[in-house]
Amino acid sequence: MPSQRPRAFLSYRHTEHEAGADIDAHSERHRAWVAKFAADLRSNGVDVFFDQDLRDIFAARTTKDPWLIAFLGEMASICPFICHTFIPILTPSYIERLGYGGYENKGATDWSFVLEEWHYGMQLVNGGAMNYVPVIRAGEFERYEALPLGVGPDTAFDMMDPTHYDWQVGIIAKMMLHVWDGGDPLIGCDLPEFVDLYMGWCREKGGPRATLPVEEWKADAVYTRMFFDAIMSRFR
Repeated sequence: MPSQRPRAFLSYRHTEHEAGADIDAHSERHRAWVAKFAADLRSNGVDVFFDQDLRDIFAARTTKDPWLIAFLGEMASICPFICHTFIPILTPSYIERLGYGGYENKGATDWSFVLEEWHYGMQLVNGGAMNYVPVIRAGEFERYEALPLGVGPDTAFDMMDPTHYDWQVGIIAKMMLHVWDGGDPLIGCDLPEFVDLYMGWCREKGGPRATLPVEEWKADAVYTRMFFDAIMSRFR
């Protein structure tokens, strides 16, 4: 389906179930903030995707709790392919997965699909196929100099202080609308169509995914990397 509005993918990380009830509550507040941010961007004329939209899609396609489907993380990692703008929401738990910010060396962190989202999103940004709007959501100011390359107070939206939130949301939406040329993203389909496209592609590769229901698929970055190579080979 042709794009009717510019699309953004919100990449974020939560840390629930890692350190008890306090972390769960913190993660729930952060997820609620991300959901409000998405809703406010939509009200300003931008289409937005994030993992909650995937959960809503899978809720209608499986009897299993979508939160427990490992494949969702894999699916989320390639959502930048159908968007015009990559918006990473940088928090300490997000940054540590990238190995930045002095939080923890990347080699010592658990591998996660947040890192995959970052890699795919930034490859498309660096290749000129996406725009890039980093948002700083939480963290200490003294660690700004160790944020991902090119991200800092002068190059990102610092949204830790809610005082200017409405103004910042409006500016981000205006930026996206201004640079959008009316064309489609790298893959010109909506999110449900993209889910079906990728699932069908995975089944065609054979192996366990050819016969198992999706709720039993184990998350596997090999599939996303093969898919990325297949997509990019069209432009070589």
